[in-house]
Amino acid sequence: MNTESPGSSWTPLKDIHVLDFSAQLPGPMATSILADLGATIIKVEPPGGEFGRRLPGGMFDRMNRSKRSIVVDMKAPAARKIIAKLAAWADVVIETFRPGVVDRLGIGPQALRSINPKIVYCSLSGFGQTGPWRDMPGHDVSYLAASGALGLPGEWDQPPHRSSLPIGDIAGGSFSVSAILAALTERGRTGAGCYIDMSLFESALYCTGIRTAFNEENGPRDHLLPTQGLFETSDGFILVIAIVEQHFWQQFLAVVGDLDPELRARQFDTPADRFQAGDMLYDRLRRLFKTRTAADWEKVFHGSGVPVERCLSPLEAGQTEHIESRGVLIGSNGRKYCPFPVTVDGDRKPGRSATPAPEAGQDTLAILKEFGFQQGELEAFAESGVIAA
Repeated sequence: MNTESPGSSWTPLKDIHVLDFSAQLPGPMATSILADLGATIIKVEPPGGEFGRRLPGGMFDRMNRSKRSIVVDMKAPAARKIIAKLAAWADVVIETFRPGVVDRLGIGPQALRSINPKIVYCSLSGFGQTGPWRDMPGHDVSYLAASGALGLPGEWDQPPHRSSLPIGDIAGGSFSVSAILAALTERGRTGAGCYIDMSLFESALYCTGIRTAFNEENGPRDHLLPTQGLFETSDGFILVIAIVEQHFWQQFLAVVGDLDPELRARQFDTPADRFQAGDMLYDRLRRLFKTRTAADWEKVFHGSGVPVERCLSPLEAGQTEHIESRGVLIGSNGRKYCPFPVTVDGDRKPGRSATPAPEAGQDTLAILKEFGFQQGELEAFAESGVIAA
């Protein structure tokens, strides 16, 4: 039965406790989704805060809303008492260190699950916990390159390019959430936690496999269509045309066929024909769209049923009438954020009660007091540098 009031934040994970040892993008993204869905997140940071705080662009704020921060020097032996309390509290643990580091710090799966066997422990690393590549360094573009994702062009007439979005990191964070939720479901049946080994490289590989096969060398354009791409207008804007199905091509011809009658030629009749004559067709479309401004083309296609969109900046995208009507973005700390994108029962959305990203260690003392540490212990921890607040 739904016990939440209409229009309230959807918090199906409100009883789940997450211990977050992750940094930068993939892990914090995963825990930000869990936070939007109602989970309580304690972010454990090293002295000085995690490295993501020093990256430009405000990503840290977006990925760490609705979390509490505790700063602990996990290299200090006295930190074991704190980690033991946190482990006993946690349902989920996620970390993004290189393989082997958590064991040296005493926060590995074996150590924490010996304290709390119900923990779902997720290690999210570059190339996984095993195999000859396990210790290789990397970032998103490294995993995209190694997975074959950068071997696929995104445009009919251009070589492969890197996406502006970190696809491997985003996929790895998202897939980790799926695995964690599946493990929590299994724990509901068995009462036992488990250990999850997630790889950013394999997440990128999974995405590559959606577009192409691994058992044969496909053509470089097998996943492309000349009628689906980015086309520049006369005033320098970019329109995206997404014509895949035949009925969209027919609707397109009904709109622009008189502007370029050659597009009605039989060599462009079917999807197979258009693919075969792709170079010629793509060039005609490219030259056609450069004859008018973006605003003129938007008027031409308005109400036509042809999938045409102008490429917007993130700022423009966040100000559209559609975004406003759907209530997609929320405000926090004077900025707009996009929480986990789902609507339940027509008006309940995750992340409606989001709080700003915490300062490093701002919740250290409060959390340790909640876990039963006395004032004398806190002072000793602070004096020895085990904690910072």
